[in-house]
Amino acid sequence: MPTVTRNAAGTLVLEVGTTAVQTLQSCTPPALVAEVITDRRSPSEIMGTKYIGAVGTGPATADFGIGMGKPMYEWIRKSFETGSCTQSGRFLTTSADNKVQSVLTFDDALLTSVTVPALDAAARAAGIFTVEFDVGDTRDQKGNGTAYKLPGAGRQKAWLVSNFRISLPGLACNRVKSVDAFTWRAAVTKDDMGGRGVPVRRIQEVTVPDLTLTISSTDYDAWHTAATAWFIDGKRGDANEIDGSIELLSPDLKTVLATVGLKGVGFKRFERRGFVANAENVSVFKVQLYVEQLSFDMP
Repeated sequence: MPTVTRNAAGTLVLEVGTTAVQTLQSCTPPALVAEVITDRRSPSEIMGTKYIGAVGTGPATADFGIGMGKPMYEWIRKSFETGSCTQSGRFLTTSADNKVQSVLTFDDALLTSVTVPALDAAARAAGIFTVEFDVGDTRDQKGNGTAYKLPGAGRQKAWLVSNFRISLPGLACNRVKSVDAFTWRAAVTKDDMGGRGVPVRRIQEVTVPDLTLTISSTDYDAWHTAATAWFIDGKRGDANEIDGSIELLSPDLKTVLATVGLKGVGFKRFERRGFVANAENVSVFKVQLYVEQLSFDMP
């Protein structure tokens, strides 16, 4: 898989730290944006006067496979662990013959969302992660025309969204058919401090996503027993939460390529078994679980 996005005009490269993100599918540099404020000095003033408030940049995005490279992996891992981790990097555009045309350097970027793709035992699609990040200061430079040496692709890790294993102690997980896509989010607050320049930025709040599982009805009774204990019998305190994991596996379903750790898992919604006219049973049911904290690890 490519380390850059490529078209007839050339390539777009994303570096995190000083290393190009591997298996890059697409990326979007941050736009320049300004807050426009409309001032109406009296109730009778219809049109108002507009002026500029805070000036900054919009979000940047990137899509890539599991062979993302160590700098991107570490950025995600530390963000999940602490809620806030800054990183510098560059967007580079090159010509068709790989000569650098432009460079956009960014500093103190904060991850604001990380999306793990939907996992589906019946699908054959390649797994693609999506991240969004808020950058601090940016600097535009015209390229000097020198050739950009792309890193060797090497042996890329292959991962399909069907290759996963979920483990939740005490719950029957062998027949989990799918896990909906889930997104970790961090909200950035910006303080303009009443002056010009780059606002002060910090993470204000982290939102850990729920997990929605689709499970074979073969395991309905086991899950129903656990849900009854949680919702009806009142066994839903901190001591009843569990820690688990989602392992992303190689094609042989033996080698673990990455692990999403799940800490503090509990029931949020349990769908009782439904019935359909002229059908003996419904083949699957859904469960929604909350998670207090995620982790991300690669061997």
